[in-house]
Amino acid sequence: MRRRTPHRLCAWAGSCATTESSVLQAVWALLLYRAGGATGPPVGFGVTVSGRGIALDAVERLPGLLVNSLPMTVRVDPSAAVTRLLTELRDRALDMAAYEWVSIGQIQRWSGRRADEKLAESLVAFENRPRACGGLEPALAAQGIGVDPPDAVGSQTAFPATLLAHRDVDGALVLTAVHDRTRIADDDAERLVGQCARLLRELPGLAGGSATVTDVLAAIADEEPARMAEASGPAGDAAADVS
Repeated sequence: MRRRTPHRLCAWAGSCATTESSVLQAVWALLLYRAGGATGPPVGFGVTVSGRGIALDAVERLPGLLVNSLPMTVRVDPSAAVTRLLTELRDRALDMAAYEWVSIGQIQRWSGRRADEKLAESLVAFENRPRACGGLEPALAAQGIGVDPPDAVGSQTAFPATLLAHRDVDGALVLTAVHDRTRIADDDAERLVGQCARLLRELPGLAGGSATVTDVLAAIADEEPARMAEASGPAGDAAADVS
């Protein structure tokens, strides 16, 4: 499902004064809203943060991963413009930057919820992978050193479903869902990724900022919503290329 205009989504997100990650979160929120029967309660999911925005001297030079996940909750209004949802998610992400060091367990306790009342049942992770430095790989190869790009596919997750997104070497947006087969069947995980990819391709073609949530979801009206399912087996994954 690769497109010839790999930066079309990025350009559209910029025209809405937001980022691709916010667009991805908006699409995920729409899919959760639709899967829940398009009812009133807010939808919630986890989002990843770099963990390097904290007030710590030389944090940018610390080796290793500081990535953390924080809960994002948003109310989806079917009659509101989808750009309004994008703006709300962007602003919430900015507000969350001050809490990159807080664990989701701490937030669970602060919320006053019981341990079995999960703040999020899925995670959205937009991976900004570093590009290879020109001339570095040949220099390393001359010393007998080979470097392969990182690969997160197949990683374990504490969430029933995790949506991973990254740009490949051609600039295409690649989506992968890592899921727990005891909670979500393979067909439903594949359906989630496919519908997410389809909405991301449709969004830039919508008329200005007037398209509503209902208008956007109409693009996948011919497809069944994904379902939580009881199935046995280890974690699996489904993938798609978009944009």
